[in-house]
Amino acid sequence: MAAAAAEGDGGQPAAAAAAEGGDAAAAAAAGQPAPAPVLRPLPKIPRVHDGLPTWADLPQDFRDKNKDKTKRVKAFARLYCFYGIGDSAGQWMRDFVNNGALWCEMAVYEYKGHGTREDEPFDQSYEERVEDAWEAMRPALEQQAKGGPAEGCPWAIYAHSAGCVMACSIAAKARAEFDLEPTCVFLVDQAPPNVPFLTDEGYDLMCKDGKPLESSVDWMTVWCPDKARMRGKGKLADQIYDRWSYGMRILEDFYRTAEEAYHMFHCPLYVFCGLVADMSPQETRKVKAQREAKRPKAKRTGLPAVGDISAVVLEDYHKWRNWTTSSCEFTNVRSPHHEIWYHLDTDTKLWQTFLALSGVTADLLK
Repeated sequence: MAAAAAEGDGGQPAAAAAAEGGDAAAAAAAGQPAPAPVLRPLPKIPRVHDGLPTWADLPQDFRDKNKDKTKRVKAFARLYCFYGIGDSAGQWMRDFVNNGALWCEMAVYEYKGHGTREDEPFDQSYEERVEDAWEAMRPALEQQAKGGPAEGCPWAIYAHSAGCVMACSIAAKARAEFDLEPTCVFLVDQAPPNVPFLTDEGYDLMCKDGKPLESSVDWMTVWCPDKARMRGKGKLADQIYDRWSYGMRILEDFYRTAEEAYHMFHCPLYVFCGLVADMSPQETRKVKAQREAKRPKAKRTGLPAVGDISAVVLEDYHKWRNWTTSSCEFTNVRSPHHEIWYHLDTDTKLWQTFLALSGVTADLLK
């Protein structure tokens, strides 16, 4: 079962926080209650960009094997989703959107080079990826701006792993252009975007081959051995390898240059911590001992063990408290990193929380 613990305010002075945005930001920063959500059936999220695919855009063989339960007849809220390094919108539609609340329409942003956009070249940086995502999502958020057909609707962001960079960056753009603040944000199994996940030794190994948009083969062998073994084994295998090699590299590059709390949320944050972050001191020692037992083999290759280049610790997850002027709550989920985003404990907490904050009630759904 999941265990939750609430943390206090981010602590940014109200005046400084208010300066970042308009009326919504000022009210939130001053400690005033957020405006009550405007609850009415919403127009459909515009899907005019390849970055927001629908079920109909997925490959036919995928659709033949899986049921489409993504449609929402009458939605009162919106949830924007950002996945991690190696996923796709199709996976998220099948494993998360299909099982989501009927009162909420969801959109999953598809990265270039992934899923329905697999033939597009990767972005040159995380900044370019953010710009592409903004182009995809801007029409939907414009509907929610003052005077728009979805003005005042409850909306949230759900991000897993590397998607947390997108959550922060898109929220910043939504505030700057439309004075929008999410109802809440859900961040899954990732530290904030200014906390590198590699030690300096690990980063040096990642950059060893000198290619700016790739992780070295040696680094992949240490960090993602299952993906490293795919290299050269066919088109699909190479696509998976390339997504991880490229995705991890631009992510760590971004983390190492990002400013401290470059976007200050004025809404509650809900952070989910998986097995790695939730390990007790005893478990940590056990894992370290297991890694050390494998060191002779690693030494023969001349490469470090993964534990020697990882900088991830539980305390880093708690730094999300510094990214909001509102509350920050942590929930531990006994799940591996790659499964936590669709784990029952995660989904249950997310939907119960968003339902309570959105103001949606049973009578509206009749």
